[in-house]
Amino acid sequence: MKKTINILLILLLTLCVFGCANNGGNNTTEGNDPTKQEETIKDEWLCTKITYYNADGSIASYNVSTYDDEGKVLNNEEYNSNNELISTTRSAYDEKGRESEYVLYDAKGEIDIRGVYEYDDKDRVIKETDYHGDGTVADYFTYEYDPNGNIIHSENKTEDEELSMKIDYEYNDQGEVSRMDYDFYGYDTWYYVFEYSNGVLEKRTMYNSKDEVDSVDIYKYSEKDPKLNESVESYDSNNDLKYRTEYRYDEYGNRISSAMFDPEGNMLTMTEYEFKKK
Repeated sequence: MKKTINILLILLLTLCVFGCANNGGNNTTEGNDPTKQEETIKDEWLCTKITYYNADGSIASYNVSTYDDEGKVLNNEEYNSNNELISTTRSAYDEKGRESEYVLYDAKGEIDIRGVYEYDDKDRVIKETDYHGDGTVADYFTYEYDPNGNIIHSENKTEDEELSMKIDYEYNDQGEVSRMDYDFYGYDTWYYVFEYSNGVLEKRTMYNSKDEVDSVDIYKYSEKDPKLNESVESYDSNNDLKYRTEYRYDEYGNRISSAMFDPEGNMLTMTEYEFKKK
């Protein structure tokens, strides 16, 4: 898994709907999570910069991405608010154009993590092995698919073959993800149930290990383009609003910003995206 190999990142990927979703590289650890909006970036565009802001509007950090002539991401550099390099991720590709590995370097240019991908005969990622800078195995991920090519099961194991996390996926008759079950061994279990209308996600409900509602997310869309997600309202188990996330798009349909607000309307965080054409 890129950037860091730990449970906190997986939690972040699960609970957030931010990010440049189709910028190239592997997103297999996110599976078919429908909260990762495919329309975030249109196919003919590339996300070149993501800037993260604090509640007061100051910059927290930013990422800069570069690509090859085919639009595959080559480098991603992360900087802090003082424009100091935090880390660099470099990707390599095989003769079929599939990402074969990535290497995460720290600010000093030393290898932190190296991830290597393995594919099946249908070009689907079936295993990712992550190595420490010294070459020893950190952990690895495996993936299973149904006959339709949908991911149905993923696992994360430590270098000692101990299972630390697994995700199981279920689909409705339309091929949309209807449920995702998470099991973090020794930590927690929960699952999401997804509801759709006219092919778009309308509601995501999170249940805890006791089958009790933990939170509910309501997705609302643009009147001009019913596939563009304009906002997400997140409620707790008492149906009280926790926060609201709002999205803005450019004239081409690329998501250019996302901002999270508390129930009183105060901004908590904001993310902005910049693009270029392929």
